[in-house]
Amino acid sequence: MKNLWLLIFLLVAGCSDNSDNTTDCAKQATNDVASANESANNQVKTLLASRYSAISNWEKNLPKHGAGSTVFSIDVQKTLTSASPILFTVHLDDVFLGETNGITYAVFSHSYKPDKSVADTDDADFVLKMKIQLTDEQTQKLLSAPKDVISDEYALVAKISDVESSAEYPFDDDNWPTLLVKGTCVDFSLLK
Repeated sequence: MKNLWLLIFLLVAGCSDNSDNTTDCAKQATNDVASANESANNQVKTLLASRYSAISNWEKNLPKHGAGSTVFSIDVQKTLTSASPILFTVHLDDVFLGETNGITYAVFSHSYKPDKSVADTDDADFVLKMKIQLTDEQTQKLLSAPKDVISDEYALVAKISDVESSAEYPFDDDNWPTLLVKGTCVDFSLLK
């Protein structure tokens, strides 16, 4: 985080000496910081995928059906329950203790388009709601994440055991389809 602030300071300082238009310079500095964060995040994801032989970019290989290039739940279910760990880019929604077994779980979510992640679930082809089992060590790491971060986005490597479609529950009025994913955490890292 200190390196990020140093980069911002150097960019702003350079702008004040070399530019009459500070607005353009500030925009450029913001873009440079975003680019640096994206590059760092990609390195973290590559390292995690490599370390655990995890499948990355799995959503790009899903078959598309029909004129609208629809991704069916069954294709996602088959892909996610493969034998390999899978790398996800997700948002942390909650951490809770299982009522009957005392095991800690994290709830992560993300919305996917066939070729990229999207923030707006209305534009998504499918939404993942993930209940991921954590070890005690992973729970402590998750709960002790820095409080001064600007994102709750994580790179998550998980072994998936089950995927259900919200289509099985006609009373569910969330965005459709939502895929309810269960699995075990292998490792994770907070992204910038």
